[in-house]
Amino acid sequence: MVVYISPALRLETFFETGFGLARDGKFNSKTQLPRFLQMVVLAHEFRDEIAAPRVAGTAIRGLAAALAPFARARGYRPRYPQYSDPESP
Repeated sequence: MVVYISPALRLETFFETGFGLARDGKFNSKTQLPRFLQMVVLAHEFRDEIAAPRVAGTAIRGLAAALAPFARARGYRPRYPQYSDPESP
């Protein structure tokens, strides 16, 4: 797989958050992905940096926009100070 990232925007923070959550055991052990509501918050926050193509992308963006406030109310965040520099974009 070849991935081209330009401009990188806030991908560093996205990856720091993902790897920090994984390191701290906050991923689902079967899927090796963040919990659903954590993924919703990440997808909504980093929608300019990551996206699925076409119809799937539109559906994911809509779902993330609708559920992100609920996920935030449940305590999920798109970044955590223990994983990223608070001054990072």
